[in-house]
Amino acid sequence: MVKFLDKFGIEATKGDTIIFPFVVVNNDKSIYQVQSGDVINFGLKKNYDDAECLIEKTIDNTTLTLVLEHDDTKNLEVGAYHYDIQITKAANNEVHTFINGIINITNEIYDKD
Repeated sequence: MVKFLDKFGIEATKGDTIIFPFVVVNNDKSIYQVQSGDVINFGLKKNYDDAECLIEKTIDNTTLTLVLEHDDTKNLEVGAYHYDIQITKAANNEVHTFINGIINITNEIYDKD
């Protein structure tokens, strides 16, 4: 089960698929119209200062939906993980992190594997 919490928090059972639609928001809170060539990336770490991301994804900039599959979450340990989503704008190569939050992975009872 996946629950979406306040402040971009997500709670999901280990091994579950997470489907998270979003919009890109400018600093003034207006919605940014994603352009062809813009690149949107997702990163997940256990701790902010970890050298490597546990999960990295490039998100399709036409669907604006993060999808973490069963295989992405099944090997995560139970606990809290930090994530963010950023956009690199094709027009000027600016990078903006527009969502960050915590994904809390809870234990599962049934494992399909």
